Amino acid sequence: MSVASTTTMPEHLPALANLMRQAFSADADASFLRPEVLHWKYLTPLNSSDSTSLPRAWLIAQDETPLAHGCLWPVTVRVDGKSVHGACLIDWFSAKSASGMGVMLVRKVLPNAAFLLSIGGSEATRTIMPKIGFATIGQLPVYARPIRPFYQLRSRPDGITPKNLSRTIRNLGWWLRSLSPHHSWDARQAVPPADLLAACHSDGSSICSSELLAYFLRCPIGHLSCWILEHNNQPAGWFLLSRLRGQCRLLDLRLINSTDPADYAAAYAIAVQTAHLDPATHELTVQGSLAPQPSQALLTNGFVLRENRPLFLCDPEGHLRSISHHLLLSRLDDDSAAFDFPDYPYLT
Repeated sequence: MSVASTTTMPEHLPALANLMRQAFSADADASFLRPEVLHWKYLTPLNSSDSTSLPRAWLIAQDETPLAHGCLWPVTVRVDGKSVHGACLIDWFSAKSASGMGVMLVRKVLPNAAFLLSIGGSEATRTIMPKIGFATIGQLPVYARPIRPFYQLRSRPDGITPKNLSRTIRNLGWWLRSLSPHHSWDARQAVPPADLLAACHSDGSSICSSELLAYFLRCPIGHLSCWILEHNNQPAGWFLLSRLRGQCRLLDLRLINSTDPADYAAAYAIAVQTAHLDPATHELTVQGSLAPQPSQALLTNGFVLRENRPLFLCDPEGHLRSISHHLLLSRLDDDSAAFDFPDYPYLT
């Protein structure tokens, strides 16, 4: 029986979905295993005019049966005014009967990017990362704020239980927290043009291009909407929301050339108000960054820290050495938009 590595192809998706179901202990009808979702993540080009955007996903197969899989999610970071192209390692797993295949696959794909990031992962994964060249450079905090606590209670999969009633009482306290002052700030729904996206890039930040944003807006899961931030009626930045069931995720929020904590606080306050416009939103979640401004602004807007996700970096040539400890990342830098676990729909 032959074992070979290959790029992920459409004919691999059914067997790959079955392997993922086992790896993530998911139901067979889980939405993130749907063929169109897997095709979007692994096989859809980010830019139809750029042939280098594929392939992104690789697998090791034995007689056409996938044994291990990994995807390199494109991440571009601005360093000293230049764009450095790397990737975030997502959906890295192997069959229980194929011990060591996952590590073999990662070592094979390492040369395909200037740097590799990896976020979170199981305890086993976190133990393996240092052994294959990854260093922990920090923790990415994940924050949440209840939006409609009572509707959230009614929509919990396990129903109205004593524990969920206690959560609701706690969430009411968090919901009552005031927002930061945001006078003269507003948001209007629109896709930000390329010049606005470019104006929000700074050293140490990941870059969102028009092509990448258009790609995310084609995500088969969730309800996505783009918003342009305005301050004193002038464009000041943008943000992207994605709602899955009752949870809304702030996938990205960027400002034009600002490091003022008050500006960030006002922008996040507007994002909370905008999320509230959707009557199906019961909770808003945001991933912080290694850069200090997002976390400070979220805390002043009543968000609560719910988890920390270790951030691993493999950067043998030191491309990110000067900015690695204040990286400004977002949830566009992995596949957070496509996470969907109906049994655990909330962080609060």
